[in-house]
Amino acid sequence: MPKNKTSTKRSILGLVDYNTPIRYELKNPANGTGLGVFFDLVSIESDVAVSVFREHLLQPDISQKIAGNERLTIGMQVARERIAAAIVGWDFNGNVLEDGDEDEPALTLENKMKLLSKDWIQKQLDAQVSKISNFMKR
Repeated sequence: MPKNKTSTKRSILGLVDYNTPIRYELKNPANGTGLGVFFDLVSIESDVAVSVFREHLLQPDISQKIAGNERLTIGMQVARERIAAAIVGWDFNGNVLEDGDEDEPALTLENKMKLLSKDWIQKQLDAQVSKISNFMKR
């Protein structure tokens, strides 16, 4: 390094933290405007997501229950569960999950899987989780 330049030393190994959530606002699929619903997402390789994903594997009936008549392949189910595991928080800002609900949804596997059963939501969250994972590759 040239002597006339000063630099701040930083730890390259500490640059990326898989467990640090990144906030994402869900977008209207028709026009791209924010819907005021925010998700806290971590890398699918984070300790949190790996642990939650393992727990999901112990609850296989939830995915099928949420899917209802929709035929899920094993790959589709695993993909949804990996995205669900990467959702570590959310803020619906007073919005509800389904018509008739009174309160914001609790952060549960069942509610995550309901959200992810909507293709436009799954695609957005999958894209964000993939971006996080690609940026934070080990």
